[in-house]
Amino acid sequence: MITRLINRNNNNLISTLSILKFNNNRINNKLQTLYYSTTTTTTTMTSPNFKQIVSTLNSITPLELAGSWDNVGVLVEPSTASSTLIVDRIFLTNDLTEPVLDEAINAKCNMIISYHPPLFSQFKRITQQVTSQRIAIKAIENQIPIYSPHSSLDAINGGINDWIARSLLNHYLTNDNSSASPTNSTIKPIQPSQLPSSSSSSSDSHKLTINFKLALLSEESQKAKVSMISQLSNIYEGLRVSDYVIEITTSENKLAQLVRIIDSNSSIVESWNCNQLVLKFSNDLVGQGRIVTFDGQGLTIDQAIDCVKKLFDLKYVRLGRPLNGKEKRIKSIALCAGSGASVILSSKVDLYLTGELSHHEILEACAKGNYVIVCDHSNTERGYLKEYKTLLESKLNQPNLEIIISKLDSDPLSIV
Repeated sequence: MITRLINRNNNNLISTLSILKFNNNRINNKLQTLYYSTTTTTTTMTSPNFKQIVSTLNSITPLELAGSWDNVGVLVEPSTASSTLIVDRIFLTNDLTEPVLDEAINAKCNMIISYHPPLFSQFKRITQQVTSQRIAIKAIENQIPIYSPHSSLDAINGGINDWIARSLLNHYLTNDNSSASPTNSTIKPIQPSQLPSSSSSSSDSHKLTINFKLALLSEESQKAKVSMISQLSNIYEGLRVSDYVIEITTSENKLAQLVRIIDSNSSIVESWNCNQLVLKFSNDLVGQGRIVTFDGQGLTIDQAIDCVKKLFDLKYVRLGRPLNGKEKRIKSIALCAGSGASVILSSKVDLYLTGELSHHEILEACAKGNYVIVCDHSNTERGYLKEYKTLLESKLNQPNLEIIISKLDSDPLSIV
């Protein structure tokens, strides 16, 4: 009897274990199915490489827009940058000082965009004696490339100077100036940018002048001339022909073909030259500095000061008043971020706004009956970094790319 009970209990236990094993197998099968279905539908997100980032940066701020004196683009390029460097964290700063570089390294950023170029002057050696060279050395040691847009970012439509100009105009239109017309208030570059039109190889970008030899008296020479003109006419529509000169406006990608035709007719060609055409960049929307013209009664100087303080997050600005003592409303402003004397002072306006001017430049402006607001150099630039960050995020459109702004970067001068 006892043996039967034990056998029965053993059989029940075996049955129970079998059921548990079966259920456990079902659970494992479901877990495996869930695992494989999850892993097969997961999309691998990759960050952009350095070359892709630079290409996009150059499309946002074409380097050709920079001043001829400037140093823009890629300034430091470690060996990994041209091949394997993947960028997943970009560090933005207005000035790349040594503490700011350490901040970028500690934040594990693998690319730095510094508005001001940390490398500016030419040098023949790289040592630890010069601050800018120490920065370059340390960036290379940490395999961090450095890019600077500087005056290209000043010039573009929607860049630093537009940010200032639009803030002033919006402040004017929203502060008891309901009668003012937005369409009659304008923002224009002070110095519209110009670019060689060869930036588009398919458009007419070069002008060529071909001079024939004066003594083309023989019938053979005349036939050669007619034949050459015919050859050119088949290729170039904008042909201007006189007795001894041919003028052609053409694109860069047709220059080689033209040179071959000239070489094959060297017996009748005295000389020729090629000049690159220069065109305005973009319908007067691009250039250095901005002039803001207000429709209606204009701003009071107190309104202008209030707007500038809010925009640049400043408690104080330096103000120059007309030396004749006459207060006036401000209907026009010439502005330039940073050091703007060479850009703004030739403009006939009511107010000059910039980061720095010399003592005598301020005296001269005030003697002419103008207001001057000076905010210190980088105070007029740094606030734009938030706008620039948004612009970069939009253009780069990379979910795995993080862009951070320096917390240590600040103007070297403070009012105490």
